[in-house]
Amino acid sequence: SSFTYFSGISPVFIVSLHSLLSLSWSPAVTDFVLIPIHTSPTTAVEELKALTDVVNEAKTKWQNNNIMVLGDFNAGSNYVPMSKRPTIPLFGINVFHWLIANTVDTTVSGSKQAYDRIVVTDDMYNRMNPRSAGIFDFKNQYALTLDQAKAVSDHFPVEVQIS
Repeated sequence: SSFTYFSGISPVFIVSLHSLLSLSWSPAVTDFVLIPIHTSPTTAVEELKALTDVVNEAKTKWQNNNIMVLGDFNAGSNYVPMSKRPTIPLFGINVFHWLIANTVDTTVSGSKQAYDRIVVTDDMYNRMNPRSAGIFDFKNQYALTLDQAKAVSDHFPVEVQIS
């Protein structure tokens, strides 16, 4: 099952947000909600501010608080400076856990920015292995040159193990 988020006021997100209810074979988490995101660098702060509304709507729609938001948040310090983070509920509310730290470089080119993230709710956090979160470094895994890796993507995918 899936739905597309609409704020009802004005377009908040540059790219439409689709949420989906997923079923799992893991006994720890039988079903959970995935909310993939790709924010625009120029509106990342505004889009991240609105993400809690999307999470709340998904939680209400499916009566499920096993929620994971993941993707390109453009949450590196050059687009979402530390001074703006207190204005973003996702950073300040204690029911969200950021599994990809600010120090993790998620870019292929080595820009030392953590653009890509995985954020989970308390319920989801308690049913998974948060220490397994990281990037999948396909460049080194497949012995690619920088140009070959960039032809695939300029970002490494983020991953986490649901146990």
